[in-house]
Amino acid sequence: MILVSNSFNGGTSSVDITSANSGEPSGTAFSSVATSLATLKYSTIVRTDGGTLSAAHVSSADNGVSLYKYTGLIATADTLYVRLYIYVTTFPPSGRITLLFFQGSTGQGGMIALESTGQIKVYDKTGTLFNTSSMALSSASWYRLEVKHLQHASAGTLDCHIYSSYEGTTIAETVSGTAMNNHSGVINELHIGSVVYFGVGSTYNFNTDDVAVGTNEWIGPVNLLNAPLSKNKFFNPQAVYRM
Repeated sequence: MILVSNSFNGGTSSVDITSANSGEPSGTAFSSVATSLATLKYSTIVRTDGGTLSAAHVSSADNGVSLYKYTGLIATADTLYVRLYIYVTTFPPSGRITLLFFQGSTGQGGMIALESTGQIKVYDKTGTLFNTSSMALSSASWYRLEVKHLQHASAGTLDCHIYSSYEGTTIAETVSGTAMNNHSGVINELHIGSVVYFGVGSTYNFNTDDVAVGTNEWIGPVNLLNAPLSKNKFFNPQAVYRM
């Protein structure tokens, strides 16, 4: 079941993204937005078939914060699935961007980070590195990340599927962590964008788009290509698909 999603298409180019202007027709309004030494604006950098606007995260100094957040997602479930599209204009010269940061009512969960090298890394709640992708994302290209976060104090898992064909169904690489400390309670909050944790460093310029969060299955691409909807493994009858 998809809990929340946002396409950014209801915004206005170059205007700051806020919780007040992020709702319909874009989707579920963000619970809050945070910026510091950075901006978060609606942008016309989009996928060929990905709508009209995305979110631009641009820092003006080291350790810039540029994120949007969903809170109060679930009450009892222990697993969250996330879909996020990402496009990097400028990688940070050093350090990393914490793209996805899971949070619970009594502490933080696991994290997905993008390194200055373009590699995706998986961390637990303590900042311990569990895995690094072999592939590196390239600048000026869209990718889709599909993430599954299972909370547990010692047996948690965090899986990130990287799709270089952003609307495809073939996984380019999976980056996973197992036996992780991913929080001992319900994960009901998600921070998306640049979050300053565990020594995040330099400046950056990247876009995110078509975020979605669900509870019981991989969410899949916005536009399902090359397969009938009824036969595609990512088909979700509760989702709205742009064809």
